[in-house]
Amino acid sequence: MHPHHKLNNIPYDIFITIVLFCWDNSAECDKSSHFPTTASHVCSTWRRYALDTPTFWSSLSFHQTDLRRALLRCEAWLERTRPDSLLDIVLGPEPFGAASVKRVKSIMRMIVPHVGRWRSLRVEKDVPRKIMRIVFDRLRNVDAPMLEVLKVAVESAQSTRLLCPTDRWKLDPFVRGTASRLAELDVDGFVPLRLVERFKTLRHLRLAHPDLEVNGQRANLELVHRILSLLPELRSLVMDCVGYVPSVAATVLMPGTDAPPLPRVTHPALSAISIHLPIADTMNILASLDLPSVQYFLKPHRLELELTLQLALLPIVTRHRPFPNLVSLCLGGSLATAGVLSNPQDPMNKTWLKGLEEALDGMPLLQALTFDGVDLDGGEALLCL
Repeated sequence: MHPHHKLNNIPYDIFITIVLFCWDNSAECDKSSHFPTTASHVCSTWRRYALDTPTFWSSLSFHQTDLRRALLRCEAWLERTRPDSLLDIVLGPEPFGAASVKRVKSIMRMIVPHVGRWRSLRVEKDVPRKIMRIVFDRLRNVDAPMLEVLKVAVESAQSTRLLCPTDRWKLDPFVRGTASRLAELDVDGFVPLRLVERFKTLRHLRLAHPDLEVNGQRANLELVHRILSLLPELRSLVMDCVGYVPSVAATVLMPGTDAPPLPRVTHPALSAISIHLPIADTMNILASLDLPSVQYFLKPHRLELELTLQLALLPIVTRHRPFPNLVSLCLGGSLATAGVLSNPQDPMNKTWLKGLEEALDGMPLLQALTFDGVDLDGGEALLCL
């Protein structure tokens, strides 16, 4: 190697480029994979560069069973950050085996004094419920002015009922404090309406719970309407019925056939909506909304895939023109015996397809139209395209 191109002579910007290309921060669970630490051991120059970059040490992650080692590591990392550096806090289930309460109190004593610098807090799946209670009870009276992201997953073995949990404790941090910049809320196992009511500047909301399946069409419809009415700045909404697999036939129930219809809800800001619910629930929800900014309907588990909707949506689009900015749409036949959108022989499909041309007039920006399991009657229905 040429003497002027030794590793310890590279400039700082090249070092940063190397680290960013090699570092998969999202994949780190065991901190032995923390690439900036590895890079700091290459030579004295690289170590100086690494220690002088506070953002390398801003993620305080507790995934180790050896809590003493984890606390020492986090203490060292905190010393390497600047007083104005933002912190990302991650609590995994690994530290909470024996003496769990004592352990979580030790963690909270270390991180709560820095709550004013938190950018994100993530409590991962299978953290014991009693630990979660201690964490969020400690946060009831504090201010987190820089907090932007809150992600919480209830332990899988003790997932509570949707609207009637088995105990009276509720996820309710910052009751007497503030988190005025909170923009993203991702909750698995709770329906945190009290948080939604308090943090009306949320831009991204994900709710995941297995009981959304049995919650009922009307209840899910009212839940979505309430969320949208409370959050005028919301940009993306994900409703995920965890573990739901269509298994029985269902009837699409349009608004007004089972109970007095709810007033239509218009939400100009919402640009992305992903729903994993029984198809009748999904259709009821979308049929009741005017979403002028939405471009796609996506699947929550694989956001690169479109959600297949019933042809029954076409009359709604014709009547209300609720999605004028829609770019792509996937339509399927009515429900078959397996409860999926794949019954091309249903005579109602032909009736709905007759309104395709008028429905397309209400989606002037549409660039892609996909039919899944639909009898197109020899292509006659597509002459309008």
